[in-house]
Amino acid sequence: MVERGGGLRSAILLALLTVIWLALVISLPLMVAGALALALLFTLLPFFTPSYYRINADGITIQRGFKLFSRHYKWLDFGGCRETAQGFWIIPLESRAAVFRALYLPFPSDSALLEKLRTTLEERFPIIY
Repeated sequence: MVERGGGLRSAILLALLTVIWLALVISLPLMVAGALALALLFTLLPFFTPSYYRINADGITIQRGFKLFSRHYKWLDFGGCRETAQGFWIIPLESRAAVFRALYLPFPSDSALLEKLRTTLEERFPIIY
């Protein structure tokens, strides 16, 4: 399992929500402002919290938002892989929206995990460097 840090992003999210909360409280009743702030927080949470990746024989599972949001991708949904300087782009099967549906896996900090990840991906499809 690989964890991608989100400490700075969490601080930015907190600051942003504080500013939005103040703007909402000034312009709306307290209950409405609270409901809107919670909806915004819940919507943005996966993008500002750590992500966890689990890779197994079935595919890739990504957990975001303090593991509140989880999504499983099957290997059959992907047709290739591209290695970049900081991670792997897992490319879906050819379609018009393939560019927008690619999955990014950052390199793990542990070199043994990186080699295991690279080996697993090479077994599934060719890696473009």
